[in-house]
Amino acid sequence: MRRRIALAGAALWLAAVSAAPPATALEPDAYGWWWKVQQGPVPVPAPPAVPADGLYVAADGTDEQMAVAGLRFDAEDGDFAVLELKAATHFSTTDAVILACPTTSQWQVTSPGAWGSRPLPECGITSAFGRPLAGGAAMSWELGAEFQTAPGLWNLLLIPLGKTPFQVAFAAPGPDALDIQAAGSAETPTDPPQAVIEETGTTGTFVTDFTGATFALPDFPAVPQPISGQQPRAAGPVPAPPPGGIPPVRRTSGNDDRTARAAAAAILLAGSGFLAWASSQSPRSPRLLGSLSGGRGAAQTIAVETGGIGRFARPRATPPRRL
Repeated sequence: MRRRIALAGAALWLAAVSAAPPATALEPDAYGWWWKVQQGPVPVPAPPAVPADGLYVAADGTDEQMAVAGLRFDAEDGDFAVLELKAATHFSTTDAVILACPTTSQWQVTSPGAWGSRPLPECGITSAFGRPLAGGAAMSWELGAEFQTAPGLWNLLLIPLGKTPFQVAFAAPGPDALDIQAAGSAETPTDPPQAVIEETGTTGTFVTDFTGATFALPDFPAVPQPISGQQPRAAGPVPAPPPGGIPPVRRTSGNDDRTARAAAAAILLAGSGFLAWASSQSPRSPRLLGSLSGGRGAAQTIAVETGGIGRFARPRATPPRRL
């Protein structure tokens, strides 16, 4: 009995596997990258350690793109695909934020290409953020059917985002760079994959101008509920304002400051003028006190010449007559 059940289960499993359309792994029909340093027709040497047959994506940290990469796959129609690229030697995808968008631009294979000839992304149609793999050794993008610009045509553009500078060089895409799940597969997800930013833990559908974008935020802790039978504490009364309202704060105007400064300057000038006048006056002689002062009311001694002898002595104002 057990053997019959095991055989029946194995038959069902084989039937399910054979009924599911197999996934298709493809290498790109064309790929290249464009560098902002390459502005003219004269070729500029690529950055060091970038493989000659690889790809290069870089940002300068000011929301400006320094290098973008493009891949084109011409395959059968599919509902879902996974793009996976391996980082080149000495590079890591851990801190890289790279967005995959479809593009309708016609572009030529070049590495590095002139910045003015780079294809333009159509991120408003759909987009997907890259997910670092194997500790930064690779990066993958989950792409929905909307990434096909035409049935079976996966024309993709990888652009850098964020305010943190980074640069990533990828090795040459291999024969399994794009894994396409054929239409009608039982394993095809019902909803298109959402873009993922692992640094913030936020998921959402990317739109170039963020209009109508939806984001799923992480779960916040629930608000604690009061214990059964416990009444919530009522809020205390709000203190009433003082009578007459709150007095306004007096602000010193600029006119008061100017008046005080003018008065201080006038006082300083007057003091300087007085000192200058006092220093120009001649010094006064010392004033004597008492009988030495020579002031009013002091007794003055007048010398009077006396002439004659004995009782004939008389004060003389003039010289005596000669006999």
